[in-house]
Amino acid sequence: MNNSSSNFTLEYREYILPDEFPALVLAPKNAVFTSNFSQQEKKYHFHNCIEIGICYEGEHSLLFEDSVYKISPGTFFVLPPYTMHFMNRNDRTLPANCEYLYIKPEELLQGFYPFQIPSEMMWYKNATVPFIFSKEAHSVIYRIIESILREYKEQHNNYKLVIKGLFLSLMAELTREVSISNCEQYPSKYQSMSKIQPALQHIHQNYAQPIKIAELAAVCHMSTSGFCTLFSELMHNSPNRYINTLRLENACKLLRSTELPVLDISIETGFSSLSNFYKMFKERYNMSPLKWRNDKRTIRKKNYRYSPFLPEA
Repeated sequence: MNNSSSNFTLEYREYILPDEFPALVLAPKNAVFTSNFSQQEKKYHFHNCIEIGICYEGEHSLLFEDSVYKISPGTFFVLPPYTMHFMNRNDRTLPANCEYLYIKPEELLQGFYPFQIPSEMMWYKNATVPFIFSKEAHSVIYRIIESILREYKEQHNNYKLVIKGLFLSLMAELTREVSISNCEQYPSKYQSMSKIQPALQHIHQNYAQPIKIAELAAVCHMSTSGFCTLFSELMHNSPNRYINTLRLENACKLLRSTELPVLDISIETGFSSLSNFYKMFKERYNMSPLKWRNDKRTIRKKNYRYSPFLPEA
């Protein structure tokens, strides 16, 4: 694939989804796309949600970063946020039928996990490859996706509640498939999570600001030592390491989806200095932020076209 082609256009498609139900099935009847592409332009784009696509009819090529994947009837896929791609219909003289679901997992599952979904479910974050499956090999997942799409289109009573439950099942099944090994179950862990939830909420709302461990212990009505012990047992991380990991994950989002200078990103994500940011980033990712930015994408996101998708009211 030649990314320097003259008919190449890069576009940031922002899916502006309701906070209470951040999900969208992309179809002409329920979305308005403010784009001015010509037929000759390659619609290479990235967006702020995960994309779940399912192919019912027609042969397609999924161009993802610098690789090409074959998409045939019965194929479905999951694309991580902020990854550059487009679907190319191989033969426009033949019928084709694909449907796409756009979702923000953490927001949609907030009713089940108020402050953070389980870490094992975060496999889609900062991933650099598409997750491609077949109906034959993964029939259970395929049926769940079909059910979600059907509920969204038919919108019977309490369809949003049904979709949230189905999506939780979908994420659990996908996590099982993409994980190297099945995660152990910790039933007692989730019974104790409520004790540190005020701290998790404080961290996620204020990670860009200085956070003291004593403050976190105070909002949980615990001693500092007791809080640190319980937090480490439940999260398998110390509070400080958890905070810095969250900051690094958000820094990766900005590195990948924007052209902000590294200094600005370090400030926006709560690091005390640029040198501190570089040190922690290299410890976690074994490379500098600039090298990570260049390695994780093959096309610089400069002068991209911005096109919001708006669900119909």
